[in-house]
Amino acid sequence: MGYTGLVRTPTAKNIEDKNLSIGAYYIDKSTSVLEQGKTNNLRNIISLGFLPFLEVDLVLNNLINSNSPEQAIGDRQTSFKIILQSKNFLPDLGIGFYDLIGALDKGGIHSDFYYVVLTKDFEINKLNFSTNVGYAGYVYNENNSGLNGFFYGLSVTLLNSIELMGEYDSRYYNIGTRLILFNHLSFLFSLTDMKHFSGGAGFSFQL
Repeated sequence: MGYTGLVRTPTAKNIEDKNLSIGAYYIDKSTSVLEQGKTNNLRNIISLGFLPFLEVDLVLNNLINSNSPEQAIGDRQTSFKIILQSKNFLPDLGIGFYDLIGALDKGGIHSDFYYVVLTKDFEINKLNFSTNVGYAGYVYNENNSGLNGFFYGLSVTLLNSIELMGEYDSRYYNIGTRLILFNHLSFLFSLTDMKHFSGGAGFSFQL
């Protein structure tokens, strides 16, 4: 979470041009950025569809119920994704970079990674499916909590408002459900490693 995607993995999809999305998500300590393995995090996200092919995301991670000096204002992250849409049977291509600030700060907390992902949508019996496969790699290997290696996923959308998701994120198998109401309000519920709950809500609108 922090870019358009499934549970933890990105897809070759982005927010529509001139659209803004604001959300807040509870992240289980198993995949948290701050004090990973010790403390749950709150992830606040602002995503902007800047151009038809470009998404820019701003993320602020905070510790939940902690007085640790590591908290401060929180861990700030930025990311971007460029989409190259196919006009035929070929999949769409997404190229992105997550946590630019972390990559530039050698002494900071690292969750930075680059990625390339392919996404193909198709329909079976009036059900909309989407498949994804990609590769992510670290910029800094030490203490990095980002994606690293091959990942893939599948989602199916029901009634244009319920998306069921399953993925492998290069470390864990995850499942999730996204519920979209009134074309603006969304809720995400997920299990990382099939057992650790994370979830939250977001609101999107056109500028």
